[in-house]
Amino acid sequence: MSKFKEKVLSEISFAMVDDVPDLQKLYDKVAATDEHSELNDNQKIVLERLKINAGSKGSLIKAIHSLYNSSSISPGRLEKDGAEELLKARNALARLPRKQAAEVLVAFAQWGLGQEENHNGIN
Repeated sequence: MSKFKEKVLSEISFAMVDDVPDLQKLYDKVAATDEHSELNDNQKIVLERLKINAGSKGSLIKAIHSLYNSSSISPGRLEKDGAEELLKARNALARLPRKQAAEVLVAFAQWGLGQEENHNGIN
């Protein structure tokens, strides 16, 4: 969880001492805030490609593997095959430093867990 989100949740929790229902709704909304909004453009491109590769029930590991393996395909071949979005994701991935790549993997794992909860009716 980001430091900003932690601080906001902390402040809201402190303000909820009076048990005001509107504050509970606000707390729930902030708690559900999309963590991915903190990703940069390249990270968002890679994350979206991973989600596409995985689909709603696909293997998360295979999705990562598929994107990684795209680096062995020439850019010209990808363009010729009409895979411009894959090329865009591959190029975005190549620009990510290790820390940013790790942040994408965290976001992807969170998304995958959310997909699992949705399929099991947990959400």
